[in-house]
Amino acid sequence: MPKPPTAKSAARAAAVDLEAQTQLERFEQAMAAFHARDLKRAAELFALVAQGPAREVALAARSHREMCERRLSRQTPKLETADDHYHYGVALINQRRIADGVAHLRKSLELQPTAHAHYALSVAHALERRFDDSAQHLAESIRLDPSVRITARNDPDLADFLQEPALRAVLHSDRNT
Repeated sequence: MPKPPTAKSAARAAAVDLEAQTQLERFEQAMAAFHARDLKRAAELFALVAQGPAREVALAARSHREMCERRLSRQTPKLETADDHYHYGVALINQRRIADGVAHLRKSLELQPTAHAHYALSVAHALERRFDDSAQHLAESIRLDPSVRITARNDPDLADFLQEPALRAVLHSDRNT
């Protein structure tokens, strides 16, 4: 016949239940980060969850943590040249990870200033609604390659911003000369 629970064993069981509940809540937070593609944060949360008392939840957390780590290791490209940074920066901007894309475009410009890198920065800053910065990079891009003016006038990524005074002034400065 089983022994009746003591106050101490009941308190211990309640603590384990609370830990299991916290473990489950953290697992849900980790899954939310995972689905939001915040893989670094998800991996950290899954590592915590894997140490919890509920074995099934811990096992699922370990499995998901391994997925995060595999994806993170594939996501870190070797970027060495200006072109590498330019292409990666444009890809990030296309994913609407503007701040990360801008950082790579700036690195591209440090390594080798080009019209296309300035142009991509112009688009990125326009998307951020930083129109003065956008206009500066657009002007530099046009200075390096005058054909960029026509490209910008017809670019769907810039279409919503062409009436902004700073950009308009740059794009129509050829008509004033």
